[in-house]
Amino acid sequence: MFSFEGKKALVTGGGRGIGRAIALAFARQGADVALAARGRDELDAVAGEIRALGRKAFIHVVDLADTDRAVNMVNAAAGELGSLDILVNNAGGITEVPGSMGPLAEATVDAFDAMYALNVRTPLFAAVAACRLMSRQGNGGAILNIVSIDALFPAPTEGIYGSAKAAVVNLTKVLAYEAGKDRIRVNAIAPGVIDTRLTEQWLRTEDQRADRAS
Repeated sequence: MFSFEGKKALVTGGGRGIGRAIALAFARQGADVALAARGRDELDAVAGEIRALGRKAFIHVVDLADTDRAVNMVNAAAGELGSLDILVNNAGGITEVPGSMGPLAEATVDAFDAMYALNVRTPLFAAVAACRLMSRQGNGGAILNIVSIDALFPAPTEGIYGSAKAAVVNLTKVLAYEAGKDRIRVNAIAPGVIDTRLTEQWLRTEDQRADRAS
């Protein structure tokens, strides 16, 4: 197992699911962790778990669809941690704006804009802010964008979401080229369906689980 002793990490969407698991994994390997999400209670709970492991934890209650607030949060988290070595852009998903999911023939401009704000714009500019910090620090760093298998394969009724995640894959590759000169690694991971609160509606029955796995 890798050691992250002394490293400083920021995980968005860190209050539950994949983000929580990533944050705790970093802490178990020696990293201090800042967490960002909308739910204070969930963030407080995860921060408590991290502190119980003997690591520092900081929380930021923020709507990550608000790009300006997200960028400010990156800078604030780096200040609290003392530096920033790792950014995990994990926050994202389906917005509540009508038309965010369903056939593309029923999509709306408002849904498209909301989905791209949350899933493309904020991760991009959070990554850019992190790159600037890491470049000034001069020690390199790592940025990890959590996308989705929908970025790689068409998923009916999830067209806007999948296209947003595909955009992040492309932007990840571009930023990796551009930030590499400063020893900053930029990568993306495209998980399949993970059993979390976000996906439980699709995994309630054996038939649903089989359909998602096929």
